[in-house]
Amino acid sequence: MAELLISFGAKADIKDNMALTVASKSNDFDMVKLLLNNEDVKADSIALKVAVEKKNWKMAEFLMSKGASPTPEVVEAFEKNK
Repeated sequence: MAELLISFGAKADIKDNMALTVASKSNDFDMVKLLLNNEDVKADSIALKVAVEKKNWKMAEFLMSKGASPTPEVVEAFEKNK
């Protein structure tokens, strides 16, 4: 459904990337990938922090590869659990 909405021009980056944050909080890696394949959505430190809190290291690595800037706390947590 989300893919269809995006294909018809739905704004995936509104409300400060709320969709990305919600997808991260839901631990929905497929939705995170779908959203970041949209040129309007940029990886951010909020989604990255959530991924680390959820201990979803694969998602955290993906978000960083897409440009999310880790905070020192995120880097420390990531390195401890990598």
